[in-house]
Amino acid sequence: MLTGLAACTNYEFEVATTCGSLTSTYSSTYNFTTVNCGSGGIRVELKVFLEGPFNTTSMSNDLQTNNLIPLNQPYNTTPWNYNGSETVSDLSSISSNTNDWILLELRSSSNAASVVETKAAFLQTDGTVVSPDGSVGVGFSTSLSAGSYYIVVRHRNHLDVMSANAINLPNVGNPYDFTSAATQAYGPNQQIQLGLGIYGLYAGDMDRNGVITYADFNAYLPDLNAIYGYFDGDLDMDGLVKPSDFLIYSPHARVIGVDEIRY
Repeated sequence: MLTGLAACTNYEFEVATTCGSLTSTYSSTYNFTTVNCGSGGIRVELKVFLEGPFNTTSMSNDLQTNNLIPLNQPYNTTPWNYNGSETVSDLSSISSNTNDWILLELRSSSNAASVVETKAAFLQTDGTVVSPDGSVGVGFSTSLSAGSYYIVVRHRNHLDVMSANAINLPNVGNPYDFTSAATQAYGPNQQIQLGLGIYGLYAGDMDRNGVITYADFNAYLPDLNAIYGYFDGDLDMDGLVKPSDFLIYSPHARVIGVDEIRY
């Protein structure tokens, strides 16, 4: 029996046999992951891109560079009404490769419309999702058992997505990659191609209802020409709301999210 192992960690091992002074060659390498992931019962790892701040291979960190990312998770308002306590102590605690806050939901494998638990996390510029303490992945509560769950990703001004299938969790070391194909998201036309073999969430759902329409323009307009702030109308997430943000939104004015995750 192995002891002293860290929770929610990948390990490799090889096996050899010893008889007196003779030792065999080592076997092939085997892998396993410990459970009891951090503060949660299961730990979720994933990769996702947002269209607005994406540039060739990664997303910008302009909000972080300009100290505009809030210390507390911003999803405690309508329509999310999430009362989680995710926070960081000060701006220096937000790593330099942070893009923004996102919201994650785990959904029942037998009913994709049923939310099991919700957590807020940071999205890194390379698409990796990390906990507020900077550790890779997000721990969910100890009341959850390992098993299959749908993963929902929500963002304050991009169209939300759900994993194409229920994913076996925990998945430490094997992150679910929304960016690798449009079909990694549940339903048709739920992600936009950002580059060759790279996909991300549609920018423009500024009224946060799961549908990109003219109503999102009405949410954008009051923010127009606002500078150096944390604005829903700032689709490229540089801290400014400009006509170029409208140009990002306008081609998507008929994109509709799937029923299961719309508000």
